[in-house]
Amino acid sequence: MNWNIQKFIVCPDTGTMYSLAVSAKNLQMILWCKGDYFLRQGSVMDSTPFGMVVNGKVRKIQVLHAFPYSLSLWDYFKQRTLCPGNEMPELRRCPRQTVCAFQLCPYGAQET
Repeated sequence: MNWNIQKFIVCPDTGTMYSLAVSAKNLQMILWCKGDYFLRQGSVMDSTPFGMVVNGKVRKIQVLHAFPYSLSLWDYFKQRTLCPGNEMPELRRCPRQTVCAFQLCPYGAQET
């Protein structure tokens, strides 16, 4: 089943991400994932026998849990993921990069 990624947030404390994924039949899920590739808005993800395929390429992504989407649950996750890029994706300097679990900033920010 193909999933279209509508939006995402990252958690610098755990090195994980939450993505709102929508199927062709409008099934909406929040995917809690860990991996070396970020599911960005507009990405298309599919689960295959070879692993997770994103935009036609196999990626090292592990889906830790899938939750039925609700705005209140999305807002709950958003409030508890203290990444400045979640609110300002155009961020270029990050004051939290020294305590971030990601080796590379999902938003491309540099350390301040």
